[in-house]
Amino acid sequence: MEKLNKSLLFLIYFLSVASVSVALISSGYQRNLFYIAIYCSLLGLILNFKRVKLSFSSLSFPIIILGLVKICWYLIFQQKHGDLNFYNDYLDGGKKLLLGGFLVFYAEQFIRDFKNKQYKNLGLAILFCGFVSATAYGFFQALNHINRVEMGINRPTIAAYVYSTFSVFIIFALYTLRSKIGYVIAGATIIVSYCLIILTGTRAAMICYLFMVACLTLYHFRKIHIKSLVAVSILVAICFVALYKPYIKPKIDQTLSEVSNYQEGNDNTSLGARFSMWVVGVHAFVEHPVGQSMDTRADTTKSYVKQYPHYRSSLHYLNIHLHNEFIDSLSLQGLMGGLSLLFFYVMLIYTGIKKQLPVLLFSAGFMILYGITDVLLISSEAIQFYIVIIALGLCFPRGTVKPVQPAVSSPFRIK
Repeated sequence: MEKLNKSLLFLIYFLSVASVSVALISSGYQRNLFYIAIYCSLLGLILNFKRVKLSFSSLSFPIIILGLVKICWYLIFQQKHGDLNFYNDYLDGGKKLLLGGFLVFYAEQFIRDFKNKQYKNLGLAILFCGFVSATAYGFFQALNHINRVEMGINRPTIAAYVYSTFSVFIIFALYTLRSKIGYVIAGATIIVSYCLIILTGTRAAMICYLFMVACLTLYHFRKIHIKSLVAVSILVAICFVALYKPYIKPKIDQTLSEVSNYQEGNDNTSLGARFSMWVVGVHAFVEHPVGQSMDTRADTTKSYVKQYPHYRSSLHYLNIHLHNEFIDSLSLQGLMGGLSLLFFYVMLIYTGIKKQLPVLLFSAGFMILYGITDVLLISSEAIQFYIVIIALGLCFPRGTVKPVQPAVSSPFRIK
């Protein structure tokens, strides 16, 4: 039985690694690997039910609760409209969160048995290969004059969210090498990744990526290396200047124009519509604090827009989402939706700080920041990616940073 348990643990680890590695290349393979990893983790929990210990501080609980809230809301409020069912994204998201919670629960229960450094190193090497492949794919699309790089995901925004988080995970892995070559590759990864993120045309990722890299670096090293900081800053500045006119300046001009138009009463822009959606979403929650159907939210919003027509652009997105994770949850799942989401964020940060798990901390940071202007937890690719990243993050604590050794370490060797 012990041999079977270890084999199952390693299988789940590599299935999770493979799922993340192909996330930006093939959504279909990512989904299949995600579900197989979950089914194997359920089997592992059944085989080892006597060893399972329940704890109220388990990170899996808020994930499972969040999934259950979305599923229960669907069962209570969903209304079909012919062949189209706008509620399916929430049901699908709820199911993935619920099942993904068991993957995280399995990782929490049996991570102490995962002590084989060679397997960890091999997993990190596979992740690095997956990241390089996704990066090459992105630049291939850019060279073929695609308007916005999207890699293997149909939506450039989700691709940017996943890629930026994946990049920071790789940077953390390179930091753990504690070698000069690791730091050089990490610096190159920052520069190349930022260029590709700019090519996705996603403003949130352009702003958040460098901020999260800086936070991770300060958290990991607990001090600033002036020479390295200056070198990377200069290279990033060069990339910024090179891409400023064709990619960055238009986004800055667009943002300033959209803010100005919104102040003048015109919300028919990307940013203006978001502002309007947030306002009507809060109003919908106040009117129905225990939850409501999408149809009821639409009716409430239409009545509100009749009184305040400068929020009219929000009407175009009522059957999609309100481009804010928290407001969208409150406006549909009510107070329970908002509290379950807040519980998830708090537990993710709490566990990351308590157990010194940087992967959990920056995953929480990205999800919160991106959740300000988008809704990640109804996107299949985003949920699958972040759930597996959280489970894998439990395997890699911060550790103690040692002085750089003159000898070059082998790729992704954990000391």
